[in-house]
Amino acid sequence: MKKIITIFFFILLTITTFSEEREVNLFINSVPINSENKVLDLNGEIIVPMIELFENLGAKINTENIITGYYLNTFIKVDIKNNYYAINGKKYNYDKFIHDDIVYIPLNALNIFFDLDIKEYANGNLYINPNKIIRYNSYNDIPYRDIILKDKEVRFSLPLDWIKYSDNKYGYSSNFGEVNVSCYTQKLNDNINTDIIIDTYVEHLTINPNIVLGKLLKKNYNYLNSNVLYFIENVNAITEKHIVNFIETDDKVYIVEFQYPEQLSEPFILSVIEDIMNTFYIDGSSIDTSSEHYIELNAFRNYNCHLVTELYGNMTVDNKLDLKGYFDTDETINALSVIVSRGNDKIELSVPVIDNNFQKTIYTPFGLGKHNIKISIDSNEDKIVLSDFNKKDLSKTLIKCSVINTNNKHIRYIIPTKYIPSMNRNISSLAKLLTRNNVTTYSKASSIYHYITDDIKPIQKKKETVIDVHNNYEGSEKNITLYLATLLRSINIPTRVMESTGLYNHMWVESYINGSWIILNPFSYSSMDEADSIEEIEIDAGFNLNHEDIYDTLSNIIILDY
Repeated sequence: MKKIITIFFFILLTITTFSEEREVNLFINSVPINSENKVLDLNGEIIVPMIELFENLGAKINTENIITGYYLNTFIKVDIKNNYYAINGKKYNYDKFIHDDIVYIPLNALNIFFDLDIKEYANGNLYINPNKIIRYNSYNDIPYRDIILKDKEVRFSLPLDWIKYSDNKYGYSSNFGEVNVSCYTQKLNDNINTDIIIDTYVEHLTINPNIVLGKLLKKNYNYLNSNVLYFIENVNAITEKHIVNFIETDDKVYIVEFQYPEQLSEPFILSVIEDIMNTFYIDGSSIDTSSEHYIELNAFRNYNCHLVTELYGNMTVDNKLDLKGYFDTDETINALSVIVSRGNDKIELSVPVIDNNFQKTIYTPFGLGKHNIKISIDSNEDKIVLSDFNKKDLSKTLIKCSVINTNNKHIRYIIPTKYIPSMNRNISSLAKLLTRNNVTTYSKASSIYHYITDDIKPIQKKKETVIDVHNNYEGSEKNITLYLATLLRSINIPTRVMESTGLYNHMWVESYINGSWIILNPFSYSSMDEADSIEEIEIDAGFNLNHEDIYDTLSNIIILDY
């Protein structure tokens, strides 16, 4: 009896004999799929040849050592040797399913993970389509479409038959009356908070004798906390029900109000309202997990990379995650580059690799929401000694994935990066020593600034690091400026590195102190030092310079990804 080889996927059954086997004709988008290995119906369960179906779907697939496939933003990996499969990086134990020495998988697994829509199965013919429309498992499988209210930075999904009544109101006319939803905002300030807004709203309702107040509940949608108020209103002998969501953000309260006639089927309309609120996102305040992403690229396999800690698509983190793993290869790899980005914001972190092992904290510093992560072998230097990989794809990118940060605190300018090693113990110890007699953040920053200008010697530009500047008490103006930022961040003073990239190039740092960014400019600048200078520009060195001294003088000023 053949030894059963462990192979793949989700809810697979271990089957050793098949009492009934029928061939099935498969159609994708109405196009017949002709494969050497047939789709089979085994006792009512449809199984498909994995590799051939992936190829017909247009999925990227690799069958060397392990089987991987990528389709519709979903990355599938099957590791036969280590007895697991992974969906977007998340690992699962699995049972195997080999039929006639071919890897088969249940069609239901593909339906779940690749969002395939089974249109029809009759008379031995099976029709499937990739879904192209948003659907939710609600009443009668209603199709939805995306709505964006740009002025309010809000987006959500509504049933296709709901129409636009105004800029902030949508709905439809039922046989019993109008169903609608409206969205508007109320600003918060020192005198107005969410409780006051709700109390005022309720007080206004109580004036109307035709209104009966209901319960006030707390709910959570996409990491947004909502106070939900229910009330009933009688209008011209028609009873209307209202559900009002009060959703607080940093500076305002979003009020989302649903209205529907009492005669309408309550299970139906409540399921629709829940679907809508489950798709309700406020840019910068809520979390959108719909764009999950994870993929291991060829270099991950070529260099036999293995992750010890978890990393998978849509994994939730709290401002940081641990990255630990190793390379099972004879090649020498000295460092990894990790780029973390969200929108236009980006940082680069360096991860040392020692004896082909790596471990480091990776920060997700841009507040609440999705962060994209790209992990590559550091190619800034010739750090990889090649042997027998000459014929392989030597792209240095190992993994691309997205994680969800659940912390709304921005830590971008207090974390260490590739060029600002603020976690270095010697540097942080020095910063604490320099500021031991200071009480305020302002005085601490001043002490560090004057240490830089008094005790660190600028020399001609040469190849060096911030660590070299720290050890040697000298360095290029650029690296001394980065050293200043490193000392400040090491004692949790938010600091960013600025540069003008116009006709004249200059670098300085800015620290966030007492509610504003102040300028720390360790080196003066004169355009007359430039060979191609066409005008005279002078900028003084100084602590807490006037913004106009730099911003009105230099052009194309940017925040560096340091």
